[in-house]
Amino acid sequence: MTNIDCDMYSSTWDVFSELKSHMKVGTIIYFDEYADKENEMRAFDEFMRRTDMKFKLLIEDRTCSHMVFERIA
Repeated sequence: MTNIDCDMYSSTWDVFSELKSHMKVGTIIYFDEYADKENEMRAFDEFMRRTDMKFKLLIEDRTCSHMVFERIA
């Protein structure tokens, strides 16, 4: 399981860039501030587009801040 607690776009993007080769099918990612469209959400969306990795949403809270995703492809 990977816990992304970077909060800011640039730090989240840096973590994804470094972990890209380690994210295998079955990798679980937890965000604690995903609802901010300019930071964690933006970095994750861009990461998925650039890598063609596919993730499935497993868990979300009512505010969409706390989100858990699993890599499926």
